[in-house]
Amino acid sequence: MKKKLLFVIPSLALGGAEKSFVNLLNALDFEKYDAEVFLFVKSGEFLPLLPKQVKILPISEDFATFSLPFLKSVFTFSKKGRLDLALYRLLFVLANTRARNASVSEQITWKYLKNFFPKIQGNYDAAIGYLEKSSNYFISDRVSASQKIGWIHTDLKALDLDFAFEEKYLKKLDKIITVSENLVDKLQTYFPKIKEKFYCIENINSAKIINELANQPQEAIFEEDEVFNIIFVGRLVKEKALHIAIEALELLLKKNINARLYLVGEGNKKLELQKMVQEKNIGEKVVFLGVQSNPYPLVKAADLFLMTSVFEGKSIALEEAKILKKPIVITDFSTASEQITDGKTGLIAEMNALSVAEKIEKLYRDQDFKNEIINHLSQEKLGNEDEILKFYQLIHE
Repeated sequence: MKKKLLFVIPSLALGGAEKSFVNLLNALDFEKYDAEVFLFVKSGEFLPLLPKQVKILPISEDFATFSLPFLKSVFTFSKKGRLDLALYRLLFVLANTRARNASVSEQITWKYLKNFFPKIQGNYDAAIGYLEKSSNYFISDRVSASQKIGWIHTDLKALDLDFAFEEKYLKKLDKIITVSENLVDKLQTYFPKIKEKFYCIENINSAKIINELANQPQEAIFEEDEVFNIIFVGRLVKEKALHIAIEALELLLKKNINARLYLVGEGNKKLELQKMVQEKNIGEKVVFLGVQSNPYPLVKAADLFLMTSVFEGKSIALEEAKILKKPIVITDFSTASEQITDGKTGLIAEMNALSVAEKIEKLYRDQDFKNEIINHLSQEKLGNEDEILKFYQLIHE
């Protein structure tokens, strides 16, 4: 008999966790598993990439009403006679104003937010919350299943959340998956009372699919000249520290290195970064490309892949750049050395613009060294579809 699985994730917007989620489902053996997905919001660039065998559950009408502007939301609930939900909507706003950051807000508002979701009816062999915080809270409070499995994609300490609150919910889970051994060690240190619950399953990447997508025809974006094209793919948010990338580019330009930085993605730091570029008078040298449904031809055509993150769990974008054999420069975030062998499969810089610029310049000026990096990447076994076997094992334990 097939195992019945329920996956919960807020949306399928552009992001590393969302991409790994789609990759996991595409690797799933549907002859042995039935998969249902509950999304808070049925939207996102990755939604069309879900396998056709996956059943997407109806979204919550109450949450859709909750998501309306505050006054319209309260008015709509009141008109329906749902004064309880109108009150929860008000309490949500008041609680949100007390939070010191977005992560704590997600924690302290959950007791109100959960009332806008129905309890999921069904007999599931496993319910999987695929993203830290709300997805895990959801399967704890709104789902019945033989076992409940949470997923954590990043260093929770870097989120500056309330660990006591988080531990209360993590204790409700039977197993907790994270994406690197480094993160397993950290989580076991943060939550020693439940350290036996943590397991490592790396984000799944398919080298075959990525190379196929990279070879699809695409309108040329890079100019046909002697420009050294540097590319970043990801969200334009605080933890990506893209101000370091822009400052590093400025240093390269002052050395008369004809480089250009392409930023693929969107995020709440975009306007700030655009303002920074204009103030430095390097607007022609930084190109904001927005979200690209298929960024792989761009990565393949670029000269260098750059990532200046403050922290990462295990970056999918970085693994994809390795599959495409791109010379890479990354900052020394906590899991950097798990993904890059410094001087062999890329370069790891200190967390400042000067160091990043020096590493980029090394790859710009030393073609032999750049070719060595490419050669080492060519020899690595890249793509890890067999990680799905670890997931099957956990489901059956």
